[in-house]
Order: sequence, then C-alpha cells, then structure tokens
Amino acid sequence: MIDAHPTNDWGGGLTQSVSVHNTGTEAIDHWTTVLDVRDGIDVTVTSVWGANVSKTAAGDLVFEAVDWNTTIGVGSTATFGFNVTYHGAPDLSFADADFAFHHASPVPAGYLLDA
Repeated sequence: MIDAHPTNDWGGGLTQSVSVHNTGTEAIDHWTTVLDVRDGIDVTVTSVWGANVSKTAAGDLVFEAVDWNTTIGVGSTATFGFNVTYHGAPDLSFADADFAFHHASPVPAGYLLDA
C-alpha cells in the first residue's frame, strides 16, 4: 500500500514524501514504484532520499529501493521522498493513486527509461 504525502508546494516546485507499507504475508524484495506524471506537466527531480530515481521516456518517475531498504518485512514500511521543479501547472501534488507499486526491480515491461 502506498501513502503519498505532499509536504510543500511553492508554485513551480514541491516536496513529497511516500511510504510503502507491506500489508501482505511475505517480505517484499526489490520494490519499485512508478509515479504517473500527468500529461502536459514536466518535472525535474532536484533531490531524492530513500530511493533511486529515473525518468521514463513518457516523463513518469520510477523510484527503486536502495540497498538499505530493498526488503520490506511483513508489517513494515519503507519511506522515500523527493523534491521536484515543474512546469505546465500552477500547482502540483501527487496522491496515492498516482503511484503504481511493483514487487520487484527492474522496472516492469512497458516502461522505457531515458538513457
């Protein structure tokens, strides 16, 4: 389960924190989340913590576990966050539904990463 928490938006930039909760019955290894950035909005990641990030050819953001949080035990949570600048909207925030969770890396088929 994903909990996305916008913490600050200054019109052209934002800070976001995200929690990935393991509500299942087995540990999750090598998790990945894909942030669906709305069409017409261009985001640039200026910093990230608790994950590695890359941008797809379509402009979505892919967050992958780092070494120290690659496994999420049953009932546990991995947390990451990021700062972005953006163009194409007067303000911006991302909700839980904007993040697609995947149980394993690498990025699922269908997502092409920018080189």
